[in-house]
Amino acid sequence: MKQVVRSIAAFLFAPLAATAVIGVHAGLVFLPFVLVFAYAITFSLALPAYLLMYYLNWTNCWQFCLAGVILALLPEIALEVYALLSSGGVGYVMQGGVELVVDGERTMAGHLRQLARLVVYSAGGAVTGFLFWAIAHESQEGRPWG
Repeated sequence: MKQVVRSIAAFLFAPLAATAVIGVHAGLVFLPFVLVFAYAITFSLALPAYLLMYYLNWTNCWQFCLAGVILALLPEIALEVYALLSSGGVGYVMQGGVELVVDGERTMAGHLRQLARLVVYSAGGAVTGFLFWAIAHESQEGRPWG
C-alpha cells in the first residue's frame, strides 16, 4: 500500500519539474500550457511506461531518467515525422528577427533552435524521471543511485 501512495505522489508532483524546466525556456506566459501538456504526457504515456518498468523491475535512477527523456521527446519526434511525411509544408518561418525556415528548408539557425528545444525537453524529461524515482523508489532501494 505504501508503494501505491508513493507512486501516486510521484505522478502528481514529478510533472511539475518538467513544467519548471520547459516553462522557463518557453517563457512564463506558457507555463499553464506546459503544465497541461506535462500532465497529459504523464497520464497517457508515462503511466503505461511506469507499469511496464515496475513489472520488469526497472527501478534504478538512470532507467527513470532515460524513460523521462524518451517520453519528453516523443511528441517532438512525432511532429518532426509528420512534417517530413506531409505534403507541402511551411515555406517561411521567422522568429525574433531570425529566419528559421526559408523556401521550405530549415536554416542553420532553425537547426540550432531545434537542437536547443531537444536539449531543453531532454533536460525536463531527465529531471522529471529523477524526481519521479526519488519520490516513488529512492528510499526503498537503500542506495542513492540504484
